[in-house]
Amino acid sequence: GIFDLVNEFAGYGFNKSHAAAYAMITFRTAYLKALHTTEFLAAIMSLDLANVEKLAQFYQEAKRMDVEIVPPCINRSQADFDVEDGAVLYALGALKNVGLEAMRHLVDVREAGGPFVSVNDFARRIDMRQVNKRAIENLARAGAFDCVEPNRAMVLKNASLIQNIGTLAAKERDSAQVSLFGDATVEVKDPDLEWTEPWSQMESLGHELGAVGFYLGGHPLDEHMDKLSGVMLAERLEDAGAGNYSVAGVVMKKQERVSKRGKRFAFVELSDPTGDYEILFSENVLSAHRDKLVAGSIIAVQVKAEKNEGETRLFADGVRMLTGMSESPEAEKMQSAPAGLTIRLRRADIETLDELKATLESLRNTPYQMSGYIELIIPLNEKREAAWRLDGRWAIDPSIRKAIKANSAVETISEIAA
Repeated sequence: GIFDLVNEFAGYGFNKSHAAAYAMITFRTAYLKALHTTEFLAAIMSLDLANVEKLAQFYQEAKRMDVEIVPPCINRSQADFDVEDGAVLYALGALKNVGLEAMRHLVDVREAGGPFVSVNDFARRIDMRQVNKRAIENLARAGAFDCVEPNRAMVLKNASLIQNIGTLAAKERDSAQVSLFGDATVEVKDPDLEWTEPWSQMESLGHELGAVGFYLGGHPLDEHMDKLSGVMLAERLEDAGAGNYSVAGVVMKKQERVSKRGKRFAFVELSDPTGDYEILFSENVLSAHRDKLVAGSIIAVQVKAEKNEGETRLFADGVRMLTGMSESPEAEKMQSAPAGLTIRLRRADIETLDELKATLESLRNTPYQMSGYIELIIPLNEKREAAWRLDGRWAIDPSIRKAIKANSAVETISEIAA
């Protein structure tokens, strides 16, 4: 009867219909990727604007296809991904904590009044009710202000001042008061940005990682590539057969788990200039090298590769610090590393604590070698103060302490002896 016909059709009809549709999609996307590569990459990145993991994959694909991705820039980028002169312009709206609508406002202001000529010009023209302090900070960390001020550390340190300049400029425009000097133009001089020491390359990459979600303008491993002639890079791992290899990268994250038998193991994600990959650490290897598997560490790993249904899985056999800690002066510093840091604040208010918390959280993604606990000393009144120890371990390298000290609310930073 009818049921027998439906039952027979169910065995192949559904699969055939999908196979035909998927084949057509595959043909069309392959055509676009082959003949309109730059536009195709910009389009698929736009579709996953808020998905950092997908954007990182597309970025690596663009590098493999020799398509340039222009880093975010307040004077060149659009709010969404776009194409210009055969290159993909990285979207301002794809940066963390900036807001797509806020970046559309930024682009509208630029198109209406021309490129921004300075940080102060940016501040006076942008509506700070739409582009908040957090957005300014992440634009600075991503290098979007490089076209008007290459010192990213200075822009980040002055984010509050930039916001205040914009707020005061808006009040001036809204008041529309007639000048006491009649038709004469009175120029109101903006305050100078407070200078601070520029970041090192590693610090810049760490901040960029926090704002973008992956390394866009460079990679911490770049300066070590001359030592990696025998190292298997991420882009070649999928095609590698079963066997033993040496790999290297920056530790992005570590997830420790416990098996049903009670044994602890970990999945560790590494990043090299060609992509990201995951390595499984058994209990014994994890126990022997746990101190090296800290986010931001640059390591080399001996791995065993196994193939299963076309998928390559990596198992760690051994780890060494790529920076050669055991042979360098840094080794002595590491051996005498402090247990943590005490941060004494000048004042205690919600805005100050939120700002410091944001700074500390952003530095979790910064490459570092030393970690420890952080204790906060906060004044309650002239005679009393309170102390809190933050949960977990934090980056405490000297370069990172400098970034923390840049916070205007921080009075002093001191080491806690191990």
